[in-house]
Amino acid sequence: KKADDDRKRQEEKALLENHQEINNDTKENKKPKQESGILIEGIDNLLVRLSHCCNPVPGDDIVGYITKGRGVSVHRVECPNVKAAESQGTRLIDVSWNILPDDRAYYNADLEVQGYNRDGLLNDILQAINNNTKSLNSVNGRIDHNKMANISATIGVKDKEHLQRIIDRIKNIPDVYMVKRPIH
Repeated sequence: KKADDDRKRQEEKALLENHQEINNDTKENKKPKQESGILIEGIDNLLVRLSHCCNPVPGDDIVGYITKGRGVSVHRVECPNVKAAESQGTRLIDVSWNILPDDRAYYNADLEVQGYNRDGLLNDILQAINNNTKSLNSVNGRIDHNKMANISATIGVKDKEHLQRIIDRIKNIPDVYMVKRPIH
């Protein structure tokens, strides 16, 4: 068992080193590690991307998944895609946030809101979002047969605290029953 674990670690390290060499030879405009806001200990110039299935934001507990040919994909630790990879025991790597105090980046976060449909509900939700962030990237809504409004939005936030303030504001809107961050 220990020999298998050591062999897996060596294979993963070789995969990362090989990918790092490929990245060093690539002339594409990819974000280097230090500009992505993600720190991968001991590895430089590796392509890093934030996963779209769970949209991690600074402050979330995160883990990296070593992809084949696309660098490291960063997920929230509670993401089911990470759980599936973890159960196979392969290609996960420790990563951490490396956000500088003057960082002005906004990170996408998905929200799902449910509430009783009434006049002005969508307006109240959008106002709560717009009063607390510069970036509303998308919104979609529908009413089900029980007159429940189901609203999905993608917003830009600076970090988990910023996101939580927006969630708290939406939760305080009359007739809103649930606000959550979905994982796709």
